Amino acid sequence: MESPGTVVVAVGFVVAFGGHRAVGRLLDPLFRRIAAGTGRDPADPGLAWELAESDATKLLAAGLLVAYVLLVEGRGPGSLTGRRLSPPLAVVAVAGGLAVMLGQNVVAQPLYDRLGVGGDMEEDMTDLGSLSLPQRLVVALVAGVTEEVLFRGYPIERLVELTGSPLLAGGVSVVAFGLAHYGFWDRGSTVKITVTGAILTGIYLVTRSLPVVIAVHALNDLMGLLIAARMDGAAGDGGRSDVDGDGGRSDVDGGGGRSDVDDDPAAFDPDTDDPDPPDSDTDDPDPPDSGTDDPNPPDSGTASGDPDRSRQ
Repeated sequence: MESPGTVVVAVGFVVAFGGHRAVGRLLDPLFRRIAAGTGRDPADPGLAWELAESDATKLLAAGLLVAYVLLVEGRGPGSLTGRRLSPPLAVVAVAGGLAVMLGQNVVAQPLYDRLGVGGDMEEDMTDLGSLSLPQRLVVALVAGVTEEVLFRGYPIERLVELTGSPLLAGGVSVVAFGLAHYGFWDRGSTVKITVTGAILTGIYLVTRSLPVVIAVHALNDLMGLLIAARMDGAAGDGGRSDVDGDGGRSDVDGGGGRSDVDDDPAAFDPDTDDPDPPDSDTDDPDPPDSGTDDPNPPDSGTASGDPDRSRQ
C-alpha cells in the first residue's frame, strides 16, 4: 500500500505526540465533576482515582491515533510495527530486552543516587506500591501498550518510510518521549524516563516488533511496581523499630515484651516480699495526732483553702 503523504504523517505526529495532553485537558474537568459527585475532593481524589484518569487518557489518546491510521491514512494496525516475529523468536526477544532493561537499572541506579536524580519518581513509585496486584497489572499494561504505540510504533515506522533513517526516527522518538513526560515529573525524573525511553527505542530498532517492545515495557514497569510494593510494606510494617506498638515492641512497653519489673508473677519473692508485713511501731496506719499535725489548722492569710485569698 502506498505510504501516506508528508502532511498526513505530520498530522499523525501531532496526534501521537500531543494527543495525550489534549485528551487530558478535555477529560480533567469531567473527572473532577464526577469526583465531586461521588463525594471525593476534586483537587485530591486519591491515588486510585488519579490513576484511573491517567489510564483513560492514555487509552483514548492511543485509540485516537489508531483511528487516524485506519480512517485518514487508510492503513491497518500492522503498519504500526516493522515486522512480525515468530512466537519463539518473540519470546527470546522479550527475554533479551527485559534483561537489558534490568541491567540498565542495576548499572545506572547508583549513578542516579550519586547525582540525586529521580527523587520525586522514587517517592511516587513508593506510593504506587500501595496498589493491589490487579491495579498494578492494569497500570503496567496500559503504559506498555499506549506509550509504545504513541512514541515508538507509529513515529518510527512513519519516519523510516519518509527518510529511510532508523537512527533519525529513533532520535525523534526519544526526544518526543522525554518531552511528553516533562512537566508531569521533575527534571531528574524526566532524565531517568528519557534514558529508559532511549533503551526501549533501541530495543524496537533492533527487533522492529511492536508487540515485543510492548511486552518489555509492561514487564519492566510491573517489576518496578512489585518492588515498590515490597518497599512500601517494609516501610509500613517490617521496617518498624522495636519501640512501636507492633510485634517488635521493646521490653519497656506495655505489651508482651514487658520487662521484669512489671506484673510478671516471677518478680515476686515470697521470702523477701511478704504481701502483708506486720505493722511496726513506726508504721502505725493511724498515728496519734500531734500538736503540729492538726488536720484543721487555723486559717492564715496566705495558705487558705479559698483560692481567692491566696492572691492577696
